[in-house]
Amino acid sequence: MEFSKWAYDRNPERFRQSAGEILLDYAKEGGCDELESPAYEICADIAFNSGPGKARKYLASASGDDKAIATQLNNRHREDYQKWGGVHLPGWLNRADEREKFINQ
Repeated sequence: MEFSKWAYDRNPERFRQSAGEILLDYAKEGGCDELESPAYEICADIAFNSGPGKARKYLASASGDDKAIATQLNNRHREDYQKWGGVHLPGWLNRADEREKFINQ
């Protein structure tokens, strides 16, 4: 965390650019590139936060239009959050709630 802050403070624009490139790499590796909004954004968020393998696993059983796929991905991740539990559960569930709002906007 301290390194991230140092890197951001040193060059905010370069930090943002690099973070964006990393997110795009995770999304591609997670199999999100063929998706349209809102499925792409949900898939990319899952790939970045839980790993590309998790996104690929969820995508393997998802079907329908992009909104249906987004909902399925988010619901699967929410179920995993509940299994994982722990001190981070409230924040994780808030994240799933925010993604659901994004899907339904």
